[in-house]
Amino acid sequence: MKIHTLCTLGLFGLLSASSLAEATKTEANVSDVAKSENDRASIQIALLLDTSGSMDGLINQARSYLWKIVNEMTLARQNGKLPHIQIALYEYGNDSLKSENQWIRQVMPLTDDLDAISTALFGLKTNGGVECCGAVINDALNQLKWDDKNPEALKMIYIAGNEEFNQGSVDYKKVIPECVKKGITVNTILCGAGYSGHDGPGWKEGAILGDGSYLVIDHNLTPPDPETPFDKELVGLGTKLNDTYVAYGNQEQRMLKSQAQASNDAEAMNMAPSVAVGRTVAKSNKLAYKNASWDMVDVLEQDKGELIIAQMEDSVLPDELKGKTTEEIKAYVQEKAKEREGIQKQIGEINSKRDAWLAQWKKDNPDKVKENTLDQAILDSAKNQAIKKNFVFEKPKE
Repeated sequence: MKIHTLCTLGLFGLLSASSLAEATKTEANVSDVAKSENDRASIQIALLLDTSGSMDGLINQARSYLWKIVNEMTLARQNGKLPHIQIALYEYGNDSLKSENQWIRQVMPLTDDLDAISTALFGLKTNGGVECCGAVINDALNQLKWDDKNPEALKMIYIAGNEEFNQGSVDYKKVIPECVKKGITVNTILCGAGYSGHDGPGWKEGAILGDGSYLVIDHNLTPPDPETPFDKELVGLGTKLNDTYVAYGNQEQRMLKSQAQASNDAEAMNMAPSVAVGRTVAKSNKLAYKNASWDMVDVLEQDKGELIIAQMEDSVLPDELKGKTTEEIKAYVQEKAKEREGIQKQIGEINSKRDAWLAQWKKDNPDKVKENTLDQAILDSAKNQAIKKNFVFEKPKE
């Protein structure tokens, strides 16, 4: 049964990815927030998704597995450094897009704003078209702000689709080697169970040229895990987390961010309880779900966070903090931070029990385990490629 709340995406249909990106621009000085990411290991992933008429299953898998992919990648450690994960999103092969752009659209640039990425995914619509793989790879190569300063940055393109790889005027055989020169691995995901026994039409060659992985998935598999006895409690705790956020910015910006958070909660639940749980776990993970661009609690935890908050103008503060002294504001935000930490701890403990339950369920029901899906394709290949950049994956210490 679908869950309908005040903030579902249907009600806030005008809440677009572009408006979310615009909402991160505030009057407060938050330049120091970004600087704190410089001591993190860089992981950049560009998802290029075919949104032609036959690809609804692929889009649904991307919506379902976004949170799982990010959660798993937060376990990466490079020479002891924690990861800074950015994701970009392109769509291609859709007749509703502009032909002069070869039916390609950059949906989101590289960002760690997961709510913006999730909102963008739910906004995608499929429509038959010409799939120009070389052109969309070329756009991702040249339009995105890839980390060119760090030779150990993990930079990966994943292009998923199901038609010939050589359509369009841009030759993938020339573009993909340019990606490799820039340290970007190109992975190809051919969608369609019937291709598993042989090379798809050019997709395997693209992966070989890109020093990446050639992957075949059944994009029409139903993705979610089964419902567990722990899902309802975890989703409830995810909702409680929202009450610990202290949005700053002008009134419209604060409203957009709060609405996006609640809207993505509702859409995840509409997909399946397991998807909502994945989002809840991501929201409880400080490495995965960072919102210092609009949340004062996350700002407080950054380098010079107290100074940044002290310098905020009254006009960007939420109504409950307007007119308060610096010490009163600090105390309020610290109390919210303490409340959030308690909820995050609860989520971690309950999710450990859920993981154990799922592991046993999969052992008892091997015929029901869905392995040939987008998340496994990305995670398995990404982990293998991360090893070449001195990454290891480790479970967080209790």
